[in-house]
Amino acid sequence: MSTVLVGGCNRVDQEKFAPLYRTGKAVQTDIENPAAIRATESERIFKQFRAEIAALEGRTRSNVEDAALQAYIDAAEAYRRFLDIRELETRGNARDGRVLLGEGWAAAAAKFNFTIEPGPSAPEDKNTWYWVNTSAAAGALLAAVKENLTEANRLVDGQP
Repeated sequence: MSTVLVGGCNRVDQEKFAPLYRTGKAVQTDIENPAAIRATESERIFKQFRAEIAALEGRTRSNVEDAALQAYIDAAEAYRRFLDIRELETRGNARDGRVLLGEGWAAAAAKFNFTIEPGPSAPEDKNTWYWVNTSAAAGALLAAVKENLTEANRLVDGQP
């Protein structure tokens, strides 16, 4: 693979990004048909995706590489959240199409644009809990993964 010039002095080293690009394609395959891939395989793909991202952190050399890596990071975050919801549903933790999630999900709901509702709390419980509609959240998370992968791939491919 060669280096592609994008926007003048910004470059994307396609060889450096190739492993992450390939793993991103595996993520894309998984999210296009999540029922076809076992959860253990999705976890393996996610771990590989995070490892490829980590290998590039601190190694970008241009604004375009920074933007591509950030899009991959955002895709990985959405993919992780999607896998979490899918696992909770599989374990039978969803009730009436909703699942109860901890406070870390408030920021995810805002970032990935899905609705949360206040959940139960007890006076001795210092955590905040939220009800999340699993299909709406999963749909928003899958859309975020696709959007971020598309953007990252566009940048790596050198497309305007």
